[in-house]
Amino acid sequence: MAKRKPRGIAGDKTICLPIADDIDYATLADDRVAYRQYLDQQIAAHPELFPVEISQGYRFHGWTKSLRQDLKIRRIYLPSSESAYQLRPDFVTPYMSETAETAAKALYLKHHGISYEGIAYVMGVQRCTGTGCVRPWGGRQLSVAQ
Repeated sequence: MAKRKPRGIAGDKTICLPIADDIDYATLADDRVAYRQYLDQQIAAHPELFPVEISQGYRFHGWTKSLRQDLKIRRIYLPSSESAYQLRPDFVTPYMSETAETAAKALYLKHHGISYEGIAYVMGVQRCTGTGCVRPWGGRQLSVAQ
């Protein structure tokens, strides 16, 4: 039996891809040619966001669907390092638990001394604790730093 590769730390194979405000991400993700062109532009503009091996080439490696955000998330494969990366758009938080805009609003409220119960009321969540907020339909949604 072939030995399995050790599993990495969650999130260590995710690249946060900057998406311009004027771009419709859903349309971009569905159009493979346009997505490759956009990705190539981002690699040239922001090489620090990508692994060094990407300069040796990449190919698309399927996609996943975020059920939390209802987004299509593309994946790439780097043959030179034999590793795959998920390309998460920058307008969602890691693990796609919430949009960055919503998380920023909750953090703004907490910064100004609003209680977790107040944040829960304003954000439309059922309850908040020191570790996060829970939506009425279940599942952790917002991590709120103290």
